[in-house]
Amino acid sequence: LPMNSSLVGVLSLFGAATLYGSQNIATRITGIDFGPFLSTSLRFFVVILVLAWFVPWKRVRRADWKWFVLRGVGNMVATTCVFISVNKMSVGAALFSFYSAMILSSGLLGLLFYKERITWIKIGSLVLTACGLYLIYSDQSKLSFSWYFIVAVVGGVGASLWSVFSRPISNNYSLKQLVVIDGAIAGTIAGVISFILHEPWQAVRLDGRLGAIFYHGLTTAFTGQLVALGF
Repeated sequence: LPMNSSLVGVLSLFGAATLYGSQNIATRITGIDFGPFLSTSLRFFVVILVLAWFVPWKRVRRADWKWFVLRGVGNMVATTCVFISVNKMSVGAALFSFYSAMILSSGLLGLLFYKERITWIKIGSLVLTACGLYLIYSDQSKLSFSWYFIVAVVGGVGASLWSVFSRPISNNYSLKQLVVIDGAIAGTIAGVISFILHEPWQAVRLDGRLGAIFYHGLTTAFTGQLVALGF
């Protein structure tokens, strides 16, 4: 039984990593001209459509709504920014910038909000991450300044908000309920911004781009479940 459990965990994490990687292909197929906020809104609509039927709903306490809102804002920023940067930069540079910024800001937020202990391992990892970001930035600046590097970093900060502010509520609600409420908040904010910016809503039609968005939303709905199962 332990062997089977370990195998399930490994396969779950491998599946999640594979799905995460394939999302970059879907992002490129969708393309930046579709509208990054519109794409984000539609993607979260798919997540809600897929998962809402299976949620063991529990009433949200009033005190917890601030954490849901912070998570939703962070998720919207992260999803939109990584969509833009992957379409405008090389995938490797965009993702390294995104995850490096997420690690750095998550470490700082952990110290600030949860008074986490500073260890030499944490210091070493943060220093190496900062060095990696510096090398990417210096390489970009030799050619021309790239605002998309900044966009990727902002996305990483958004992802850290989403992850760090999960701690106060992660044990109070099911993972599916967290994902659905998070998606509803993030998708609504992205939709409002898309409307204000006059993104091309008329571009929503049955073609490859809409299929890529549906795939992205579908995989988003399942990757979190696979990660949780794996760990």
